[in-house]
Amino acid sequence: MMDLDEENGGWVPLDSVLDGGPAARAAIGLIVLANDTVIEPEVRRFLPLPGVEVYSSRIPMARDVSPECLAAMAGELPRAVELLIPEHRLDVVAFGCTSGSMIIGPERIAGIVEKVRPGVKVCNPVSASLAAFATLGVRRIGLITPYSTEVNKRVERFFVSPLVRASFRTATFPSPAFARRTYCEPQSISAGGTWKLCSSPARRCAAPASSTRWKRRSASRW
Repeated sequence: MMDLDEENGGWVPLDSVLDGGPAARAAIGLIVLANDTVIEPEVRRFLPLPGVEVYSSRIPMARDVSPECLAAMAGELPRAVELLIPEHRLDVVAFGCTSGSMIIGPERIAGIVEKVRPGVKVCNPVSASLAAFATLGVRRIGLITPYSTEVNKRVERFFVSPLVRASFRTATFPSPAFARRTYCEPQSISAGGTWKLCSSPARRCAAPASSTRWKRRSASRW
């Protein structure tokens, strides 16, 4: 019988061997909008890899999506990053809001994250989409959103900037309450948007949107 250890309140001390933990290969920090119900389960479906884990932190978001409330998330971002497993390793922080990335700006988002977690890589849906366009040689883009007219105007201005050297068509679903906009059925996204936008002779087009559910369904039609 092992001797009791008074320093441990009479509990028996045991030897242990530590491994790399559940995120031995990669630890991904995900900034999620407070009322987003989609991105976390879908990101995990995309990453069924041993040793790769996603850890999320919520960021406040107004119920009515407007350019002003999207821009205001920049002020909330430092605290959201601070709450991402603060005493553990992070390899990358992903900001999970497409429209917010366009309005705040990818460079500003990266700068905010860098101040809180120096040396950690940063990504966002917009930069990821632009990188994919460049890699795939995309020249014609179908852009489908669930946003309000006000937000769509800001999104369109981003895509006609020098960052995007491609022609594009746009379509939108009338935006319901933010909390339910990601409930749009995949069939509606395919039939109502992607086929119409991508029916031109150009074979390659892309349709970044508000959530991974939208992106996955659109990507399946490329």
